[in-house]
Amino acid sequence: MAAISVNGVSRQFGSFRALDNVSIDFADGGFYALLGPSGSGKTTLLRVIAGFDFPDTGTITIGGESVESIPVEKREVGLMFQNYALFPHMTVYDNIAFALTVRHTARAEIRSRVHEVLELVRLQGLESRKPAELSGGQKQRVALARAIVFRPRVLLLDEPLSALDKSLRLEMQVELKRIQREVGITTLLVTHDQEEALTLSDRIGILNHGVLVQQGAPLDIYEHPATPFAATFLGDANLLSAQTGSFLPGAGGCSVRLQSGSTIQCDNPDVLDSRDIVCAVRPEKMHLLRSDETPEPGMNTLSATVVRHIFAGSSLSYELAWHDTTLRVFAQNNGAPLFAEGSPVTIVWHPSHTIVMNA
Repeated sequence: MAAISVNGVSRQFGSFRALDNVSIDFADGGFYALLGPSGSGKTTLLRVIAGFDFPDTGTITIGGESVESIPVEKREVGLMFQNYALFPHMTVYDNIAFALTVRHTARAEIRSRVHEVLELVRLQGLESRKPAELSGGQKQRVALARAIVFRPRVLLLDEPLSALDKSLRLEMQVELKRIQREVGITTLLVTHDQEEALTLSDRIGILNHGVLVQQGAPLDIYEHPATPFAATFLGDANLLSAQTGSFLPGAGGCSVRLQSGSTIQCDNPDVLDSRDIVCAVRPEKMHLLRSDETPEPGMNTLSATVVRHIFAGSSLSYELAWHDTTLRVFAQNNGAPLFAEGSPVTIVWHPSHTIVMNA
C-alpha cells in the first residue's frame, strides 16, 4: 500500500486548462473522493495519477516514489472503470486471473489469489459464469476483484457505481467500503454523486474548472464550505447575498445585513475581515412556522411565501419566495399538516447554522 502526493500539477489540452496547479495528498490506506461537475478536471487528475496521461508541470509520487515518467503498467495501481471492461468471452475466474496472468504469476499462486478475492467480494460459486450471465452488481464485484487481485499499491475508481440502479448502488456502496477497509488499500474515487462521496470517503477534494476548490473531511466541508460553489455543489444551500461592508464581527459572533435589508446573526464566523461576503444556510437546518407563530428568542427569521411543496415519502421539500429569491427548506414527514401553497410563513434557523463566506 502507499500514499499518493500530487504537487503543483497542471495539464493543458490546447487552450483548455484541465488542471491548474493542483496540490493534494492521499494518505496511505485512506478512502478519498474527487468530486466535481463535468469538465472540472477530476478524471484528468485520476488519469495522470494512473499513468494514462502525464502532467505538463508538477510532480506525483506514490509511496514516496516519483512516477511522472513511469508508464501505467509499472505503477502498480488497480483500476476500475464505469463500464467495468470485462472480457465477455472469459469466465469470472479468467477475468479476475487475467491481471495475474499478464504478470506471469505462477499458476498455483493465481488459483490461490483468485479464490481469496472471490471470497472477499462474495462471489464464491460463480467462477464458471460468463459476464452475460451476471447481474449488474455481480459484474461490479468481478471488476473490483480483478482490480485488487494483484495487490496493487493504490486503487483508482472512475465512477464505478453510476451504471447501477439506486437500490443496488446503495448496497454496493456498503460493500465497497467494507472491502476497502478489509484490504486497507489507498483508494481514490472519482464521482459527481454527492451522496456517494459523503457515504464512502474519509476525505473529499472538490474540483471546479481544474482548480482544487476545497479539501477535507466530508463533515467539515459540508458544515464549513469555503466558497459558494463548495456550499451548493456538496449538498443544497440557500445563498443570501449581503450588503457590501455590512459584516460586523463581534466577540460572540457577528451580524450581517442582507441586500433585502434584513439583518441576520451568525456564530464564530470563519471570515473575519471581509467587506464582500455571502451567507449560506442548509435547507435541513431551517424550519417553518406559521406567520402567527412566535419563534424562540435569538433565532434568525425571514418572512416568505410557500410556492410549492414536494412530497418524497419520508421527507418534504418546500420552495419559498423571499423577495426575488427562491429558498428551499427540507422537513421530515412526521405527520404534521403541510404548509399550503401560497400561505405566508416564517423561516427560522439558529445563528450557528449561518455559514459566512467570501463572495
